[in-house]
Amino acid sequence: GFFQLCGSIAGDWDEGLAIFGDEGTARAEILFPYFKWRSRAVIFRGGEYVSRLFPFRDMYLEELRYFVKCIEEDLEPSPSGYDGLRAQEIIYAIYRSAREGEEIHLS
Repeated sequence: GFFQLCGSIAGDWDEGLAIFGDEGTARAEILFPYFKWRSRAVIFRGGEYVSRLFPFRDMYLEELRYFVKCIEEDLEPSPSGYDGLRAQEIIYAIYRSAREGEEIHLS
């Protein structure tokens, strides 16, 4: 088989997540894997920061290995197709809530 990924970027390529809550914040910084940078999680709570640096793992390679394993062993992937559908429903509810200015309840 063959797999190729090509791209062009003008700045740092990273991914991440930030969660803002009443008692603090949590951030995940997932840096571009081809530079073999390590990912980091930072939590701010009670006026203090707690940070953890994770060992480098090639997330794309791990994802491909898992995909192949699911096919070879006839496994249901995690997250599943249902999980992906549910995530889309949540995203649509967020957009709808922003548009209508109302709280949206999901079943």
